Amino acid sequence: MNYFELFEIPVSFELDTVELKRKYYVLSKTFHPDRFTLKSETEQLLALNQSTEINKAYRTLKERQSRIRYILELKGVIFVEGQEKVPQDFLMEMMEINESLMELKLDPEPSSIRRIEKQIEEIETSLGKEISAVMELIDLDNPDESKLELVKIYYLKTKYLQRLRENLFN
Repeated sequence: MNYFELFEIPVSFELDTVELKRKYYVLSKTFHPDRFTLKSETEQLLALNQSTEINKAYRTLKERQSRIRYILELKGVIFVEGQEKVPQDFLMEMMEINESLMELKLDPEPSSIRRIEKQIEEIETSLGKEISAVMELIDLDNPDESKLELVKIYYLKTKYLQRLRENLFN
């Protein structure tokens, strides 16, 4: 059973997080280990395992990035850590921002921080607009591999941007 089936919601890149949270609370209450204290050891263990799986599923689906990766993996897209490729032009742009971050560490100018943050936000916005149309067109019951690959590249790009943002504020 996949996480979407667990919560009885359709597989989708965009989902109703309020509905997800409501279903999470219902399942959490139903399988909370405290409700099984007077049951057999086997039933207690099953409840604990189910509760753990419910929590993991909720954490995965509530955050957009982890939900995207989960759907991609569910649809057979393979991730090999450290061996994933993004377009060269994007990498060059990330290197330029990284260089700006290094310069910023030597001379932490508030206007430079805002400029870099704005640059990252603009890239994120642009990527979001590009991929939204693709995500809307994907039939997740019978997905086109090339469209899934575009979503994977989007996911990888946003991971780069997330690291840059973390470096900016650390």
